[in-house]
Amino acid sequence: MFPETEGFLVAIQDQVIPTNNYKRFILKNLQQSDKCRYGCQDSETHVTGGCQAFAPTDYKERHDIAAKIIHQELAYKLKLTECKLQYYKYTPQCVLENDKYKLYWDRTVLTDQYIKQNRPDIIIVDKGAQKVTLIDVAIPNSNNLTYKNNEKVAKYRELEFQIKRQWKMNNKIIIRQPAWERRLSKNINNIRSDIAILTQYQKPTYCQRVKKKGDTIMRRYTSEENPTIVEVLDLLKQRLLALSQRVKRYKKSSQRRKQNILFHRNQRAFYKSVGRIRSYTTRKTSFPNTEDIRHFWSGIWSNPREHRTAHWYQQEKARTSIQQCVLDHN
Repeated sequence: MFPETEGFLVAIQDQVIPTNNYKRFILKNLQQSDKCRYGCQDSETHVTGGCQAFAPTDYKERHDIAAKIIHQELAYKLKLTECKLQYYKYTPQCVLENDKYKLYWDRTVLTDQYIKQNRPDIIIVDKGAQKVTLIDVAIPNSNNLTYKNNEKVAKYRELEFQIKRQWKMNNKIIIRQPAWERRLSKNINNIRSDIAILTQYQKPTYCQRVKKKGDTIMRRYTSEENPTIVEVLDLLKQRLLALSQRVKRYKKSSQRRKQNILFHRNQRAFYKSVGRIRSYTTRKTSFPNTEDIRHFWSGIWSNPREHRTAHWYQQEKARTSIQQCVLDHN
């Protein structure tokens, strides 16, 4: 890369290029509009991944390049190809197959029921594990990651059910893991590792490697009170419990958003996902025979009519008869 090209990219990344947004918010020129120059009502910064004017051209080209890189890496890893090429020279084949895997590129999945979203970017079929992986590439802006993540899951939910039923396999939709989930998972794994090391560290017999790691962990949590190993272990367990509850709360909130999007896009797939249809089809029901039906209704319809002798009926009859007599007298 030439030095001037690298400097230009750094300037763009640092947002010091005199764009409309820079003139309005950095130079404080309130007369300058920061709207998109292609007629959109959004801010100028949305052109990196949210402008409809670039969707069929530049965004699609960027998407195809990223998908090609992923496809070539998967094909090489699954031993479907023997060499790697530059991404601009690589042309993916529609179908690659060996004894263990099958790899599809931008191929329509034929199903007995019509599905609108039936063409993901990449499909991996693991013959041994009986598993299908759907990969759909997206390059959204940072503020649109959560929405795009939920949208991709909802988009191929119905295709997932059809593949399970038709191909008799377990499929999985590959999506980008949210930043909060990656961060919390990393913290939880680190805390679990520290707990395991300290558990071995407090035993009378341990190796030098455990002693070295245990001393490092104790120094990390040492304060003026000089806590013991038991106190540090209790602190780590409390942190682990708090992070676990936070992950559950975040996942429940994310699941609600996914179900909300799926309900607005495809109610049938939504009810399948929550198990409504499955519960109806798998529930065991027993139907009564003819004798049970006859016995049930005979106990209701065979009783003689007794409503004419009821107390309220006699009161109403006497009241209406008195009113009729008064009208006749008048």
